[in-house]
Amino acid sequence: MDLVREIEARIKELNQKVEAESEREKRIIENVIRFYKAREERGLTTLRPLMAKLKLSEADISNFYDAELKEVDQIRKDAENALQLSSEEIKLFEMNRRAISLIDPCFRGHSQVECIGTAISCACMPPLVLSPPYAKASGTCSPGSHSNDINSRAEATGNGPKGFNTAYVNCWFWFSVPGRTSPTWVDVDTWFMVHGFYVLKPATAMSSANFRLELESTGWQYGYSWASDKYVYDKSGEQMGRIDEPSRHLHFKMPVGADPFDVCVSAKLYASAKAGGSLAVGDFATGAGNVIKVWWVNTWSPVP
Repeated sequence: MDLVREIEARIKELNQKVEAESEREKRIIENVIRFYKAREERGLTTLRPLMAKLKLSEADISNFYDAELKEVDQIRKDAENALQLSSEEIKLFEMNRRAISLIDPCFRGHSQVECIGTAISCACMPPLVLSPPYAKASGTCSPGSHSNDINSRAEATGNGPKGFNTAYVNCWFWFSVPGRTSPTWVDVDTWFMVHGFYVLKPATAMSSANFRLELESTGWQYGYSWASDKYVYDKSGEQMGRIDEPSRHLHFKMPVGADPFDVCVSAKLYASAKAGGSLAVGDFATGAGNVIKVWWVNTWSPVP
């Protein structure tokens, strides 16, 4: 008898669960029906009926976006070819590289000067890409052919009438600087070389295309950031061109204890485009001579 009661109780429990699940499904279906009825009452239709009224097929929409992306891709390729360095310019920049190497501040004999020409580490975060359908964004970062070189690019294309798309790339070096004999203030001078190009093409007056390059140098000791300096190249609108600087300096003063300290040097690329047919590219990797280089981190203090 006890076994029968136990079985009946179990059956009742199962029936209650089935009824509860049925009620849940019924409630969801009713809510969905009410949702679509409310849309119809407000004159909101789904995409497919709207496409039927316009006599458009899904293939038409797909073909439109494909053609738009092909057009943007061809614009990018044509601009890249037009913005590459000539062989004469590459030779000139190589001469500049050699000339700057000859005045390497690391060779100075002053005891108060410490100059670091080789980074202890280089890293690049995986490119952050926000890419909706029918749009493309990409970012790359890799060590270049010389020490302390960065080959980096960011590209974004918009989508639809207002679709906004962004690519972000961050590459950084860490330089370790020997400690001073006593606590003091240190001047930090970071030298960059920058060679690359950008292509910006908003599709319409209501769309946009932007590129931004941030060079930054930050001093660290005891787990804290004490000082920094930043230089920004900010481009927007419809334009294309090159950024060529053999020697860009970032300078700041920081307090240090009598211990080694670190300097983090970074290059951050942002590309963003709004609306289909818009394009934004910042490229310091494609073609000969295009690179971001950290020459040295040079430091000076009143005490050795």
